[in-house]
Amino acid sequence: MTGSDVLSSTSHACAETLVSLTADSTQPLRDKTVVELGAGTGIVGILASYYGSKSIITDFDSLVPLIRFNIDQNVGLIRGSAVGQPLCWGDTIPSTIGIPDYLVLANCVYYESSLEPLLETVMELTDQRTVVLACYEERTPEIKGLVGRWHDLVEQHFELEEVDKRYLQNSYWKEYVRVVLMRRREIAKIG
Repeated sequence: MTGSDVLSSTSHACAETLVSLTADSTQPLRDKTVVELGAGTGIVGILASYYGSKSIITDFDSLVPLIRFNIDQNVGLIRGSAVGQPLCWGDTIPSTIGIPDYLVLANCVYYESSLEPLLETVMELTDQRTVVLACYEERTPEIKGLVGRWHDLVEQHFELEEVDKRYLQNSYWKEYVRVVLMRRREIAKIG
């Protein structure tokens, strides 16, 4: 299975880029837990489960049936596990979602009022060992500015590292797509 096997023409460039980056990853996903926030179709989490991860694919209640449908359509290809689950940013994290090895944000930064709830959810779902993989479609100056404000918020808590565009250049990559790895900053212990 490749990204092109499961991507439809309605997939977003961020999802396509993360799928291809995941497929080319030298870090194995086998037996790792992946949580995808704002998943839409769930394609990134489904592909991660193809590579052996335990994927928890989340979005608004109204999108969970689509995510579950897509999981069902690909169940024969899944080597790990995949579940679709509702999660609204800023709400209490369900007990069925723990701290993952990887937290995926594909095009989740798209309006100002979502930044604080998204940060709250990301903080609750990460610790120092969690790798956050964030991808943005910076198609307009407004979105680019919004991503900048998001990074200003998260840099208080996370180290950010741009993924070199040389690793992204493939048939899915678009010039306006940006991928950033985030890791929690060490917390200084007092005493």
